[in-house]
Amino acid sequence: MITLPEISRWAIPCDGDKQAFTVLIRDEAGGVIYTATLTFAGLRLNNAAN
Repeated sequence: MITLPEISRWAIPCDGDKQAFTVLIRDEAGGVIYTATLTFAGLRLNNAAN
């Protein structure tokens, strides 16, 4: 949970305004024991009044 926002901070500007970053944590047998997703959505606003 601590590392996911740090990773996404560097990746979001590279590929658009909508991103989802998912991390899967696996045990020794390869089974998923934890998952976390961080979603970012940006909206560009045109300043048509000026």
